[in-house]
Amino acid sequence: MNIFGFEIKRPAPQAMAIPPQEYKSGKFTWVSEPTQVIPATVQNYVAALQGARAKVIQERSWLYDMYQNALDFDSNLNTVIMKRLIATSGKRVEYVINDQPVPQAKAVIDSPRFTDFVNDLIMAKVFWGMGLFEFGKRKWNGQELFDYTQIPIKHVDPYQEVVRKYQYAASNDDKSYKEVKSAFFVGEKDDLGLLLQATLLALYKRDSINRWSNYIRLAGNNFERVKFKGGEPDANVTQKVLNTISNRSGEAVKLPANVDVEFDNNSSTAQNELFEGAVAYFDDQMTKLVLGQTMTTDDGSSRSQSETHERVQETLFEGDSKMVIDVLNYDFTEVLPMYGIPGGGTWRFIENTSIKRMQQAELDLKLKELGFIWTTEQLKERYGL
Repeated sequence: MNIFGFEIKRPAPQAMAIPPQEYKSGKFTWVSEPTQVIPATVQNYVAALQGARAKVIQERSWLYDMYQNALDFDSNLNTVIMKRLIATSGKRVEYVINDQPVPQAKAVIDSPRFTDFVNDLIMAKVFWGMGLFEFGKRKWNGQELFDYTQIPIKHVDPYQEVVRKYQYAASNDDKSYKEVKSAFFVGEKDDLGLLLQATLLALYKRDSINRWSNYIRLAGNNFERVKFKGGEPDANVTQKVLNTISNRSGEAVKLPANVDVEFDNNSSTAQNELFEGAVAYFDDQMTKLVLGQTMTTDDGSSRSQSETHERVQETLFEGDSKMVIDVLNYDFTEVLPMYGIPGGGTWRFIENTSIKRMQQAELDLKLKELGFIWTTEQLKERYGL
């Protein structure tokens, strides 16, 4: 390979394979295989979906691999998902009995793994459609902290209610998760999650980018047309001129006086706008799917439109928050004794007073525009001045 006049030699590629590895949690054992990189074709997607929805024997591993491909290769999808996760996991949680925080629960909440659990919980319930969590403890600096294991989804059989040792076939080592008190299942057995739609958009987008890249490679280069004056030259002379042009290492070459070189560029603005518009469309559809809107992240929208779309987004965030609290207040109660947390309490989010004051201030400004006047005493009381 010749780059800027320098000959670059690549080392010969070596075949590499990641062998399956066996993992163990508290009660489950599984042999994890690496995610397969599947070509971005709709035909593969349809075949994987049909396998996942088969009536007799469902095979979801292929479809879940396509989900993972979309998460691995699509930056926009990762960005909007992360924004949705942080909207809930960034909130403070507390566990109270008689409206008083419980110290034992605070140790769980302050554990670095608790935020990860909230993120994984939303990913499992909303985006993958289901998930299985097993809870336990881990030691750190002499302390036992909250910990959990999310069982790989390809090994969870929601209909047989077992964790399969091998993702493609049953074995005698399958373990029923219903028998494990420290584990609970979230989601629905037949739910394939939002990634079902997001993956299809990612496939179309990846195919558009591939075509765009191919177009750039072909049409973005300058094609050279060589003209010989005074008739067709000798074949040896023609080949010598072509070799001189092809093998030049600089910007200038010395050619015979009867040779002219013209440059053609086949790229067009309309064609580039076609590909750019297609990629932007699929990004917008992903954003709408995950966040319910696009205008709070895109430029050019009016303030009223942005506010309307932001309210739609906040509604989704509130739905995620309620789902997390419901899981903690119902499913999570069975593992409370593991961490020394007494029962009979309630999990809830701690209200962010600064955000509440900001919202109150915006409302008061709108009331002021309508002619309502606040006294100094009222402002002191409302904002703690």
